[in-house]
Amino acid sequence: MYQNDKISIGNEEIKIFIKDIAILKNKSEECFKKFVNFMSDIHIYSKIIESTKEAVISTLTPSCGTQPEYHGIIKKEPDIIASSIIGICSIMNEPDCSILLGFPSNFAIEAARKFGKVEIDFDSDCMHYFVSEMSNILAADIVARMDNNSIKGKISLPKSMKGTELIASPYSDHLMYLSFSLSQKKFWLGIQIL
Repeated sequence: MYQNDKISIGNEEIKIFIKDIAILKNKSEECFKKFVNFMSDIHIYSKIIESTKEAVISTLTPSCGTQPEYHGIIKKEPDIIASSIIGICSIMNEPDCSILLGFPSNFAIEAARKFGKVEIDFDSDCMHYFVSEMSNILAADIVARMDNNSIKGKISLPKSMKGTELIASPYSDHLMYLSFSLSQKKFWLGIQIL
């Protein structure tokens, strides 16, 4: 209580007050650590996204003769995903992530023609191999770019799957989808931070 501009507190009140300050201090330190981790994650995620955009542009532009357009992060588009062949590469670093490169049929056939200089049937094993190798090339470029930003990583061997398999899995809901187009044909790249 206040008396003549002085504070009068009993011993028991002081103990409770000190305990409350300690609790507040611990909570604020915990919140501060969460905030720092959150900001660190945002920084890392933004570097992964930026590295991914740059890798797509630098990989596809020389062979296709046109620079892909980046349309931003989009919601999951089941129709485009289902009609795609997907090349998957994992990047083991801090944090681990997976890169999923989705080529819908109209884009995949043209990309194989321009990049590989061959005609490949969309439903063939060769197309799955082509798209998985493209994801491997992109993942290597992404890792090199992240390394320049002091984010180390190693890539896994690539694999492929049909878009309908991805749509059927709960995995598809946890991806950040980046939308691109080349010669007005859409393709996408999914990133999952693990």
